[in-house]
Amino acid sequence: MEIREYLKILKRRKWVAILTTLVTVAVVGLGSYLQQPIYSAAATVRVAQASSGSVDYVDSIYAERLINTYVEMAKSRLLLEQVIERLDLPILPGDLAEQIKFEVLANTELLRITVGDRHPARAKAIADALAALLVEQSRTTQYGRQFSVTMVAPAVQPDTPTSPRTKLNIALGTLVGLVGGIGLALLVENLDPTLHSVDDLEAAARIPVWGCIPSFAILRRSRYGTIPLDGNGQAPAGEAFRILRTNVLSPASGTPPKTVLIASAEPGAGKSTVLANLAAAMAQTGRKVVVVDSDLRHPCLHQVFDLPNEVGLSSIIHNSNGVDTALQATKIQGVSVLTSGPLLPDPAELLGSSKMKALVQELAQESDIVLFDAPPILAVADTAILATMVDGVLLVAARDQATGKRVQRTLQQLGRVGARVLGIVFNKAKAGDGGYLL
Repeated sequence: MEIREYLKILKRRKWVAILTTLVTVAVVGLGSYLQQPIYSAAATVRVAQASSGSVDYVDSIYAERLINTYVEMAKSRLLLEQVIERLDLPILPGDLAEQIKFEVLANTELLRITVGDRHPARAKAIADALAALLVEQSRTTQYGRQFSVTMVAPAVQPDTPTSPRTKLNIALGTLVGLVGGIGLALLVENLDPTLHSVDDLEAAARIPVWGCIPSFAILRRSRYGTIPLDGNGQAPAGEAFRILRTNVLSPASGTPPKTVLIASAEPGAGKSTVLANLAAAMAQTGRKVVVVDSDLRHPCLHQVFDLPNEVGLSSIIHNSNGVDTALQATKIQGVSVLTSGPLLPDPAELLGSSKMKALVQELAQESDIVLFDAPPILAVADTAILATMVDGVLLVAARDQATGKRVQRTLQQLGRVGARVLGIVFNKAKAGDGGYLL
């Protein structure tokens, strides 16, 4: 995957990374706030032999062993119990040992004793007491050589805690949260099967994308709505429908279709809105456009065009009404609509009848182009039946809704019945998904 693709994913999933980082920082910050402050105090002692005028290798080894011996003595339970008794501490020797750190300063005879405690005065007292005990021990213990452990620097009572290091913790939390957020964003992207871009759609379908329709505001007076193609704040969407119109009416094959089925794999893809706006765009060129609502289960074009639905497609097929009695003019010049009509049982049988085939041919002869709306292909068999009667199918897939598998299953189903798929429309796109979008 190219860096550009990763950047697209991170842009799409930016809130996953941002929220993960914010949560991590909040947890780290809260943990640091609730953590008991620890103050550290350090006393330094010197463990040295009496000078003999020269220092040889054996003396160096002995000095190193000697200072390590005093470190182990300071860790011993005996000295820790003496510190507890001397300072009257409410603590066990094992717990006290965890508060103490020893550091032999490199290339010196110095031993630093650091004590961490919740109380700064107690941290200083423990460090000084332990150093004083080591000095006392050196005066009563004989190792065969002369040596004086001496206090070099008593502990200083600290003013500020050494932990928690809130700023450092937050900085590290930010870094960890950001890295984790990026990883989580990539994981979410990998687990999300929906299509997010034209490239995703083309890779899944392997057929050309004829249109990329951006999301736009639906007019309040209509449940589904059309957009004004003369601009009025909707210039990108209007231009997108004009480009789709050009691709449909001027296909690469050179033979423009007369009858086109607008279909989708699943509900909610926006195919009815695409159909209505495509019809308006085609009518702008002076063509006579007929729109047919062949969704005999959940029709909606009468709502889109604000028309009555007492007489329509079902009336022609079932009651043998004439086309002229059911075809209705719309407010868009050049666009006529054949609504669904009353809903009847067995819609698949109605759409597969010989009367339906004859109606498709009649409408094609009396108009420049006929656009059919139908139920989602994967939901019912109606659409696959109708797809065999038209010149071509235009498949609508919505961003962040359609999946590659559903698109592929839809194309396979259309291929099994011998339908001709013209192309795909990527609907509800974001600005930038199509190169022509502004």
